[in-house]
Amino acid sequence: MQAPGLNNTQLSFILENTTEAVAIASAHNKITWVNQAFCRILETDSTSILNKTPADFSLPGWKLLLSKRPELTLQTASGKSVELKHYRTRLKAETQHYATVHYYADKSLEVELSSQLKDMRDQLLDSRLKDPLTGLTSLRALTMSLEPQLARCRRYQTRLSIIIMQPVCCKLPEQHDRHAQHDRLISQQLNEVSRWADQIAIDPGRRFLLVLPETERSGAVHLAHKINRRLKKFDWLQSLYFGITQWNKLDNPDRLLNRVSRAAETARHNDELIVIL
Repeated sequence: MQAPGLNNTQLSFILENTTEAVAIASAHNKITWVNQAFCRILETDSTSILNKTPADFSLPGWKLLLSKRPELTLQTASGKSVELKHYRTRLKAETQHYATVHYYADKSLEVELSSQLKDMRDQLLDSRLKDPLTGLTSLRALTMSLEPQLARCRRYQTRLSIIIMQPVCCKLPEQHDRHAQHDRLISQQLNEVSRWADQIAIDPGRRFLLVLPETERSGAVHLAHKINRRLKKFDWLQSLYFGITQWNKLDNPDRLLNRVSRAAETARHNDELIVIL
């Protein structure tokens, strides 16, 4: 085994000190040489490896050590799982037998970082789908879930109504217009009066949305009055405004949400408890 311009001693020094694990196997699949990186990455020593075939190893994954697989997962003696990229090169030795050089690149850190990145993406997605203060569904998630519900309405000719509730809280000297605790208290009350099939969400303007399957406009109005009676007990709540609308055949999620939003804005502008559009 010799490279152009390098003698065997120089080549041996390079292989011994490279950061990638290297093992050389004979034509009979016995490991005849390993470098320092191999012993370090796999947490072993050369005396436990040399002149052995993969069949001699009992640790998980080691029997595939000299296989043709491009990726390996091995367990070290300490129980740590190691992810390796595997390359192999066949060499013709002086005895006319073929030896094989195996290179192993440790990708455990890459796998760990990939897993962390996935977790961060999942957390980011969850933060977009859930309101961090109340745990309620976000407006974005609500919009995504509306389309299959509207498709069901179109198919089975069922009803669906939406309420937007805009609370206005008293301004107290020691707190902002609406404290996060208020949102959580309102959220709790809404959960208590809603049915299992109803969906409760909150938009960036801190308005509460209720999607009511199998509910006509009159049912939504009745629920709005019920919510109003329950929330009146909070002395920090100055007023409530409700916008209500019912799905019709030409509605998509955006059109439906825009209409109920206009109803809520009109209710607040006109200082009316409920506006229906």
